[in-house]
Order: sequence, then structure tokens, then C-alpha cells
Amino acid sequence: MRSRTAESIYSDDNRYIVKSAGVSKKAQVKLSEDLIIWADIVFVMENKFKDIIVDLYPIESLSKEIVSLDIPDTYYYMETLLVELIKSRVNSFL
Repeated sequence: MRSRTAESIYSDDNRYIVKSAGVSKKAQVKLSEDLIIWADIVFVMENKFKDIIVDLYPIESLSKEIVSLDIPDTYYYMETLLVELIKSRVNSFL
């Protein structure tokens, strides 16, 4: 829900093209080599996901900035506090 919330927040902003994807087998949209190549910057919600991305896509992620937002998986979709956390941690990179 964190990544989908982030995608929803920024998808209405014409300055950005955003996509969310997951590394879990249960993810609706799974992270792929093409998505890593496509992205200018990759945001992850926890450090462990940065490690997973680098392990799965070492060559593709080599030249990418991968930023951990350090947001635990304790929020529901579009929860007010989650939206505020995402905005406060992402905006300095945009």
C-alpha cells in the first residue's frame, strides 16, 4: 500500500511520470529489469528493498539512485500520516 500510495500522490502531478512495483510474488505489478532501466530515480520504502533490487538487478541498478524512505509497513492505502511521510521524504529529491 505504501508504493501504491506514493504512485497515487504523484500521478496527478504533470511534472512526473511515476510507476510503482513490488518485489513480492504477490505484487500486482512486479518489479522488472525494464522498470529499473526506465526510472530516473528509484524510491523504496525500506532499506531491505534496496538490497533486493541491487541483488536482482546488479547491472541495471548500478547507475541508478535508489533512495530508501524508511517507512515501515504499518499503514493503509492513502492514510493521512503515510501521505505526509511520503511527501516530506520524497519532495527534497524532486
